[in-house]
Amino acid sequence: PYKSITCVDGWMLFELKKKGFIKALDRGVFALSAGPALPAYIPTLSKNMKTLYKKITDKHPFASLCLWETRCLNEFMLHQPGKSLTVVEVESEAAEAVFHTLKESYRSVFLLPSRQDFEYYVYTAPSSIVIKKLVSQSPLHTVSGIRTPKLEKLLVDLVADSDFYYSYQGSERTTLFRNTFSHYHVSLKTLIAMHSGEKADRSWRIACSKISFFPPRLAKGVCYDLNN
Repeated sequence: PYKSITCVDGWMLFELKKKGFIKALDRGVFALSAGPALPAYIPTLSKNMKTLYKKITDKHPFASLCLWETRCLNEFMLHQPGKSLTVVEVESEAAEAVFHTLKESYRSVFLLPSRQDFEYYVYTAPSSIVIKKLVSQSPLHTVSGIRTPKLEKLLVDLVADSDFYYSYQGSERTTLFRNTFSHYHVSLKTLIAMHSGEKADRSWRIACSKISFFPPRLAKGVCYDLNN
């Protein structure tokens, strides 16, 4: 359990944080760290992904969207998937229009595929692009000019949309989560917003409550040390 420290010199906090002994969870809230501060996760973007993003934004400049490739999860997994998918998440109003735009240039494009579609078509195609609806208020960031999901969104979505990401479930998902938390900084503030924020999606609320790494009392503002 955490002990409350009422009087701490600001310079001392700065030094402790700099040396990796503590980490900031929120403004004025810190947690003990078992080692040096973990780095932020920045995905490596392929040339094909950059081309795809430009093609979509040139035709639909005002659509809210993000792109990512499932191969970015490989470094956290024990068993490596034999196939990588390109996932295009776009606001529901523009999903069908983006689908038709991509069908003009790409053969294997799937709009809101079901689990059966994945098994029979998506994973059997040579190079698949999957389009799904983007949840509003999704935590995104820009990497090399491309809007892509933050790590916290990827983790929660793996639980929230288990049918879509069915190949990442079970013990593989447990391994993925453990490795993620061990190697990269995961923002509790972002997870709290996805779980109990004013505009939090219902599927995210349910997903967060199922994540073993997400303490059930976290939404009430109680701090936990994820290293223990």
